[in-house]
Amino acid sequence: MKNWNDSWEHWVHDTCRWVMPDKGIFYDIGANVGYMCIELVHSMPLATSFAFEAQAELAKALKISIETNNLSPRIRLFEAALGDVQGSAELAHFAHDGHASLISNEKLQYTKTKRATSVTVYTIDDLAANNLILPPDLIKIDVEGSEASVLNGGLDDLRNAKPNIAFECSTLGHFGNVREVLSTSGSYTFFHALGSCRPLTKVDIKTFIQKGSKIDILAVEKTRLDQLPAAFKEALCKG
Repeated sequence: MKNWNDSWEHWVHDTCRWVMPDKGIFYDIGANVGYMCIELVHSMPLATSFAFEAQAELAKALKISIETNNLSPRIRLFEAALGDVQGSAELAHFAHDGHASLISNEKLQYTKTKRATSVTVYTIDDLAANNLILPPDLIKIDVEGSEASVLNGGLDDLRNAKPNIAFECSTLGHFGNVREVLSTSGSYTFFHALGSCRPLTKVDIKTFIQKGSKIDILAVEKTRLDQLPAAFKEALCKG
């Protein structure tokens, strides 16, 4: 956090803050210790968040933060992963950081996995069908390569809500998988998630995706496009 002026990927949080409706529903998928959902809900008193974190130690820290900041029940935590099939799966933990993935070879080019643990996996549609979550206005998803699988497990929810989606992308194939899933649930335009101080710029994926690099993307369904310009114009970049 010190590397980014006491924030975690502030450009992603900033983008989310400016496209989030005042009374919106936010899914924080791959919530880690909760920087995104804690900050967003704290700054938006009428917003609600459903947070998903499969790593037990990170989920424990997030639970403590929710209680310490008196944000329950406005943030509801699920200590579980999301995918396209409900059940259980092996979560690979990477040796070099606190990240993990249901795709065991996602970061083999960087490091060996430290360990694997069995985790509960839900699908968005199953949770919605059982009235455990509400339809989202915004989804932030950072699950180290399995974003398309998560979205594929929530097609009914996506088709009904047509939320804005902020996600991390590291390869052309990764982007293509996410774009293919979203194409079945709406008509999405893809922008760089650079924060509210920057003009919205459409993604030229081939220019920006290189080996070992990643970018953060904001996907906006056409029914929400007319809500964006005013929000981004109101954010004045000082200095």
